[in-house]
Amino acid sequence: MRNSFLVSKFVRLLCLTVVWGCSVTTYGCHPAGGFGSYKEFAILPLKEELKADSKWASYLWRQSARRVTDKNCLTEVAKPDGQFQVYVHIDPSLCADYAVRTEGGKTILTAPTEENMLWLVYQWIARMAEEDDRWQANDLEPAIIGLNDGARSLDFAYRSIYSPSMASPDMQAITANRHVDYHWGLWGHNLRKVFGSDKNIPETARALVAGKRIPTQWCFSSDALYKAIESYILENYGDGTKAAPSLFAILPDDNHEVCQCDFCRKAGNTSVNATPAVTSLLRRLAVRFLAHSFYTSAYATTVTPPEMPLPENVGVILSAIDLPLSFVATQGKVYQEWMNLVTRWQKVTHRILVWDYMRNFDDYLTPYPCLGSIQNRLRTYKHLGIWGVFFNGSGDDYSTFDDVQTFMVSSLLKNTELDVPQLVKRYFRRFYPQSGDLLAAYYLSLEEQVRSRRVTLEWYGGISDAVNAYLSVGEFQQFYTALDRLSKTAGEEERRRLNQLLTALNFTQLELIRSGKDASLQASEFLDLLKGYKNFPNWSRYKEANGLLDEYVAEWQGIHFHAPQKGNRLSGQAVSVLASDGSHSAPVLAWTDGYYGFPHDYHLHWVITSQKEWQLVIPKGQLQRSGSMVLSFLHAPAWKIGSPSEVKVFQGEKLLGSWKASSAPDDFSIVKAVVNTKAVGAQGDIKIIITSGHLKKMACDEIEWYEGNE
Repeated sequence: MRNSFLVSKFVRLLCLTVVWGCSVTTYGCHPAGGFGSYKEFAILPLKEELKADSKWASYLWRQSARRVTDKNCLTEVAKPDGQFQVYVHIDPSLCADYAVRTEGGKTILTAPTEENMLWLVYQWIARMAEEDDRWQANDLEPAIIGLNDGARSLDFAYRSIYSPSMASPDMQAITANRHVDYHWGLWGHNLRKVFGSDKNIPETARALVAGKRIPTQWCFSSDALYKAIESYILENYGDGTKAAPSLFAILPDDNHEVCQCDFCRKAGNTSVNATPAVTSLLRRLAVRFLAHSFYTSAYATTVTPPEMPLPENVGVILSAIDLPLSFVATQGKVYQEWMNLVTRWQKVTHRILVWDYMRNFDDYLTPYPCLGSIQNRLRTYKHLGIWGVFFNGSGDDYSTFDDVQTFMVSSLLKNTELDVPQLVKRYFRRFYPQSGDLLAAYYLSLEEQVRSRRVTLEWYGGISDAVNAYLSVGEFQQFYTALDRLSKTAGEEERRRLNQLLTALNFTQLELIRSGKDASLQASEFLDLLKGYKNFPNWSRYKEANGLLDEYVAEWQGIHFHAPQKGNRLSGQAVSVLASDGSHSAPVLAWTDGYYGFPHDYHLHWVITSQKEWQLVIPKGQLQRSGSMVLSFLHAPAWKIGSPSEVKVFQGEKLLGSWKASSAPDDFSIVKAVVNTKAVGAQGDIKIIITSGHLKKMACDEIEWYEGNE
C-alpha cells in the first residue's frame, strides 16, 4: 500500500505548479508529436563529408542502441518513407551553445563544439525516453531540452558543482559541468603546490612586511614565484595547445598581509591593497600561456579591481558567502554592495566567476531545501551578466538529497527559468519509481516552507535552526516512517539509494532527540541504524570541519546527554547574566535543562560569550548549605573557543569557593570546573565570575550544584 496518509497530506504540492514569484518558461516541455507512429529511426550525419558529423552520428546511434528495447527501430541508413530521421551536425560558427529543430519527420541536433554535442546527445536520448517507451534511459537524468528549441545559449558559460553526485568525470562530461579536481591546475589558496614543499620556497618569493620576509604571504613581484608557476604549468599541463587548456587560481594566502618590497610598491601596492602586484603577475602569465586562464579573487587584500582592463584570459573569483540565501534577500543592502563590486570588476574583465554555496556546512545530513533560493540568486547573477558560477557543496561526502539538488543546480546553471517543482518530480519519478511521489511531496513541502515563511537559510546552522525555519518535527517523523516502509518494497537500485537516505535521516532523528525537540523517541535504534554509514563509500563526515561520524557516534555512546545527576539542586532553576549596568538577563534555561552539549558541536546547549569576564547570577534562596558546583565548558581551539582560566563563586562579598585551570586541553574536549563551596546563606544572590583563558570566546553548558563536597 502506498503511504496515502502522507502523500495526501502533500498532494496539493504535487498538483500545484509553484511559481515562486516568477513566470515559468515552457523550455524543456515541448511535445514530440507522434514518435510512436514511426517504426524506424535513422541517425545520420548532416554532412557526410565532415568527420565530426559522422563521428557524433555514430556515437548517438551506439548510445541509443544501448537503450532501446526494439533494436530494429534504429538504423544508420536513410529511407524515403516511414522513417524519422535525426541529423547530427558540428557547426563552429553557431552563435549559441546548441540548437534543436524538429519539423515533419526530421530533427537536426547542432552544437558548436564536441563538448556541447556530448551533452546534447544525452539530452536527446533522455528526451526520447520520455516521448517513446521504446527508449529506456533510466541511467540518465531527465532532459531539460525541448525537441524544437531552436538555437539557445546556456545561461552561464562556466558551470561547476563540488558535490558527491558530480564527482565522476563521466557525469561531469555528460552534464557539461566543470569540477575543481579535474579542470583546475590550481584552485583556492594553493600556491605552495608549485614549489613541491615549503623547504623549496626561496626567501625572495615571500612577502616583505615590516621589513621582514614572512612565511604566510607571497611577493607577487618575485621572479622566483613566477618561474615556479611557469615550471609547474609546463611540467603538468603544457602550454595548453596540445592538451586541454586548464584554469589556475593565483590568490594571496587567506590573510590581510601585503608585500611592501620595492617592486610591489612600484607596481602600486599599498599596505592594504595587493591587487596591483597580483594582477601584474597574472598579466605576465596570461601572455606566456595564451590558451590557459588565470584568476585572482575579489577578497581581503584583492577586493579592489585594477585600474586597467585585464587580458582576455584573466578573470576574478567573487565569493557569495555574505549574501543571504533566501527568496527575498536580493533587494537588501548586502546584495546591493555585492552587485556594485561585480559592476566595478566587470569594467576590467568579463570573466566574473562567483563562488557560491549550496549546503549547511555544519550538517550535511538534515534536509536543506535550498533550490528555490538558489534559483532566485542565479536569476540575479544572470541579470548582472555573470560569466560563471562554482557551487561549493559537500565535496565527496554524502549529503541528504544531494542527487536531486545537484541535478537541479546543474540544470538551473543552464537555464534559470526552469520549473523547479516539475523537474524535481520528474527526477524522483525517474530514479525512485516506488517512492518518488512521496519524496517529491515531502521535499517540495520543505521548499514551500522556505518560500512562504521567507526563511534565510543558514550556511552554518544546527538542528534548532532547521526546526525554527522549515522542519516540522511531526511531518518529518511521518515522512521517515512512510519512506522506511516503502523502501522495503523498492527494487534493488532504488533500495540502495533509499538505504543511504534513510541512514542519513537517522542523524536528524538523533539531533531532534538531543535538542529536546522530540523527547518521545528512543535514541538507541536510530544510533544503531546510523552506524550503517560504514557500509557506504564517501561516508565519513556529517559536516565540513571536525565532523567525523565516528566521533559523533562515540560521543553519543560516551555522554549521557540527558541524564542529570540525582540531587542536582539547580535543575530547571533560574541562572541569568549580570550586565555591566547591574541588570539581569532573562534566565538562560540551557544552563539548567539537563541537556549536555557535545564537544564537536557548538550549536546545541552551549551558551557562548566573547566577554573576558562572564558574571552569572543565581537568585537567593535556591542553594543552601555547603556543596559542589559543577560547570561544563567547551574547549574547541578550531572555533577560537577556550575553557576558562578561573571560576569564583561569591555571595555578596564573601568568596564561597574557586577553581583554577591547571592547563588547557590540546584539542576538543569538555572541561568540568568543580567549585567546592562553603556554607551558602539564605540571604543574597550567588554570583559566579568566570575569567576567560587565552582564546577569544568561552562556551558554558550545564551548571549543577550538589550538597556535600566532591
